[in-house]
Amino acid sequence: MTRIGIIWTIIGIALISMPPVPARAEDGPTTIEVIDPPASDGAMAPALCTVGDAVVLTWLEPSGTDDDRTYRLRFAKMTDNAWSEPVTIAEHSEFFANWADVPWLVEAGDGALIATWPQKSGEYTYAYDVMVGRSDDGGDTWRVLGPANDDSTPTEHGFVSLVREGSGVRAFWLDGRAMAAGDADADADAGHGHGGQGGMALRTALIGRSISASEVLDLRVCECCSTAAVSTPAGPIIVYRDRSAEEVRDISIVRRVDGAWTRPRTVHADDWLIAACPVNGPALDARGNTVVLAWYTGAVAGGAIRLAFSDDGGATFASPVVIDDSWPVGRVDVHLTASGSAIVSWLDSDGDHGAVMLRRVHPDGRTGTPLRAATANVGRATGFPRIKVTGSRVLLVWTDQQRTTKLRAVSIPISAIAAPE
Repeated sequence: MTRIGIIWTIIGIALISMPPVPARAEDGPTTIEVIDPPASDGAMAPALCTVGDAVVLTWLEPSGTDDDRTYRLRFAKMTDNAWSEPVTIAEHSEFFANWADVPWLVEAGDGALIATWPQKSGEYTYAYDVMVGRSDDGGDTWRVLGPANDDSTPTEHGFVSLVREGSGVRAFWLDGRAMAAGDADADADAGHGHGGQGGMALRTALIGRSISASEVLDLRVCECCSTAAVSTPAGPIIVYRDRSAEEVRDISIVRRVDGAWTRPRTVHADDWLIAACPVNGPALDARGNTVVLAWYTGAVAGGAIRLAFSDDGGATFASPVVIDDSWPVGRVDVHLTASGSAIVSWLDSDGDHGAVMLRRVHPDGRTGTPLRAATANVGRATGFPRIKVTGSRVLLVWTDQQRTTKLRAVSIPISAIAAPE
């Protein structure tokens, strides 16, 4: 059985989609503003970042026929709740277009824009690199710097996180070079990094006008869960789903302190024992030394969304708060508000359908009433909904499936998301 087959045998979810619905709290309706992105039908893999004062959305969309599978990576800026015209970063038929492993964009310390995307590197299904592009003119033109991973193995490299560091950008990714199949006559998918003897590693490199040699931070991690990283006054931190020799897959953290990387440390001992990748990584945000981390765990019956705060730059975390423990799907995102509270989003199963949920959490652990922000399919094609706090509102973007696959976006006042009592 393939990796995806194993995952979906475990999860057992195959739900149908519905159009987006107005957000609704338990105490009454909430008006939301629909501001769908300027993406074509079939768009997927949304990601949000901030460039200057503008929120920027990146996505992949098909630009060719079904036969040639050509995609273009595009971005658009949102100011005053309106999107700019989309700009193309790259366009070709070598994208690894995937619901879970998505492109990212970030503004470097010198003002350049750095983008990464999964790009095929061989014949195997999961043979792809972390390709890097740089723009010095605000995104009008792009120069390809090459792959962040400094090996040439036809294995999996992806699930990237990017943070600003100095004048450049720090990249983190999952690296499967040690899992390369040794038999050239092996199955065509053996090169995806799950048939060899080595482990999937966590690596990092610094990106500026060129790409530095990579460093290993953890030699054995979960193979296909997304990573998350932020900058703190002490340095960058990265969180990810780890993998022990006993197949416990909890969330670990690595920090850069005084110019050196710490050893991996488990944030909270969920003790989730699972012999397959759940494709359900953590989310992270920071303001100064305040850090908030959200994640899904299947260690308890029905699964749970958990959230924990740190007030010392990730050195320690408070005991986690349970956000939802009634059969959530996961796929979390989290963002801090100016007041210090956190907004967490996740996909929740809702009978025969599903919903994107939002909840506000105070640093002392108090939580507000969950808000049902939109109806959404919770199958793979929906991917990971993304949120970004902008001023007094929360921008929510997700992949919707009605008659066709489309990107949807709504803007919700923070005040509409119930404050903790």
